[in-house]
Amino acid sequence: MPEVERNGWTIRAHALVLDQFEAWIVEAEADHRRQVAAGSGEAVRPGRAAKLAVSLRKLMLADVPANPLDARYRHGGTERIPLHFFRAKFGNGRYRLFYQAKREHGRILFAWVNSDRTLRTYGSKADAYAVFRKMLDNKVVPQTWDELDRAIGQAETTRLREMAQPPGAP
Repeated sequence: MPEVERNGWTIRAHALVLDQFEAWIVEAEADHRRQVAAGSGEAVRPGRAAKLAVSLRKLMLADVPANPLDARYRHGGTERIPLHFFRAKFGNGRYRLFYQAKREHGRILFAWVNSDRTLRTYGSKADAYAVFRKMLDNKVVPQTWDELDRAIGQAETTRLREMAQPPGAP
């Protein structure tokens, strides 16, 4: 199955990123069902999880691929995160999407996105940067380009292609 491409970049994503995206989708669907069941007669509005899923999808498929090496995605060594990782902020600055990108490979490898349990909170042990650093140290997330690239398999490629489909597409 072909990989997802945007703006000349091949996009790949680790299962950890796709798992979080899918968790937000499940939560958004449950929120939607609750709102419909409540039957207030008002239009159903997207909740927090739906907004986060939409933001993550846009970051991965539009914003980051527009220029993944842009200076705004550099983190400057925060919390001892290796400089070859970039990060994109979203969700009022509380969420971080970590990735690697190499022009010579023409690929972006999305590694991890934090959840509600690991919001950006300066100095906290549950801070997104601190948790990501521990994940790298414990090899939950591969640290090098080659290891991360190898960790992303066909299943993740299929899941990313599904994520890349327009909402409501078959």
